[in-house]
Amino acid sequence: MSSTALLHYAPATARRGAPWWLWMLAALTCVAGFYIMFVPYKVGGRTTLARVAAARADVRQIRLALDAFNADTARYPTAAEGVGVLVNPPANPNNWHGPYLRRPPVDPWARPYVYSVRAGPAGPRVVSPAPTASSAPPTTSPPVMRRRRRFIQPPAP
Repeated sequence: MSSTALLHYAPATARRGAPWWLWMLAALTCVAGFYIMFVPYKVGGRTTLARVAAARADVRQIRLALDAFNADTARYPTAAEGVGVLVNPPANPNNWHGPYLRRPPVDPWARPYVYSVRAGPAGPRVVSPAPTASSAPPTTSPPVMRRRRRFIQPPAP
């Protein structure tokens, strides 16, 4: 007796293609590959927008803390003290009722906020440093085009 006679294979004409679940698995793999390839590019710019919104909210919160510091001490922090005085008491803590912030402020790009003192009724200025090129969102036009527009001078008459 031969070994093929015991296994009872179906005739070649009765064999079918792959089962339906195998086709569905292949289709789902293609859809998942498409999703992985193209969706992050559409969602990628949202993280930068969220960081900018968080930085704006942080600046507002720091300004409120500065105003509370001003109301308590009748002055704004000096440039040497910076925003660190909102967390830790100054050298001369007259009427300091802090801390006004829980921790030293750091922007969403993990850098400290820039504090500068302006003369006049405008009060101090708090800004977040510009994000680095690696964290900036991709632009539709190449940076060379932006540089050309910025530096081209009209010909002198």
